[in-house]
Amino acid sequence: MKWNGRFLYEYGHSLHCNGEYGESNRIMSEAIRRTCDPMVLNIIGKNYRAMGNYAEAETYFQRSTDRLPERIYPHYLLYQLYSEKDYDNEKKRKAEADIILNHKWKVESDATREIKEKTRIE
Repeated sequence: MKWNGRFLYEYGHSLHCNGEYGESNRIMSEAIRRTCDPMVLNIIGKNYRAMGNYAEAETYFQRSTDRLPERIYPHYLLYQLYSEKDYDNEKKRKAEADIILNHKWKVESDATREIKEKTRIE
């Protein structure tokens, strides 16, 4: 199933959920070549964040926002990353908060409203 991007994503995501971040990134790196789904980039970024490699996490979250800028979730992941104690960046965090809170999102949903609310509170 190495040719199936959806399968690779699901497998890599399962590894991420089980805390197997390195192996998840290995599978997700293969998935990048098979699918253009930005969630692959988000999971790789989340893996790097969990491993404490914040610069790599930022790179993948930024790639995800570049791929589909109208999606709120990767902006929220960047916002959270910039709130990390060991990677705190107030200027970038505020910029992401402005994007999240002020942009007219294409799809308004419970999830986008929740993300906006969490951004307001933090």
